[in-house]
Amino acid sequence: MDIFEIGTAARTAEVTIPTPGGDATFLCKSVSIGVKSKIESIISKPEVKSSKDCTEMRWIALSNGVFILETGEPAFTRNQRSEFNKLESWFVEPLFEKILELSGVTGKDREDFEGN
Repeated sequence: MDIFEIGTAARTAEVTIPTPGGDATFLCKSVSIGVKSKIESIISKPEVKSSKDCTEMRWIALSNGVFILETGEPAFTRNQRSEFNKLESWFVEPLFEKILELSGVTGKDREDFEGN
């Protein structure tokens, strides 16, 4: 057993979201330490976080941690960044929360940005 392979492996989970057109299932993966650091730096800003910061934090998480279940391809690409703001919270939040959980973002960190 290679301890380094185990210790650096991505944690994954399937997330199913009920949509008007039927259920959509995605594969969520833990993000790299660099991406996690970006998310945590936005979360821990001492000043009040703007809606732009909160949207950016969600974009970073989802663009790095959500994949099409059947193909393994990223669900969000750079070309879709401008479209991301149009997504509804009922769609984004379950994916975002699962990525945070898989990536080991602490409960304290999550409390800090709750409601944003």
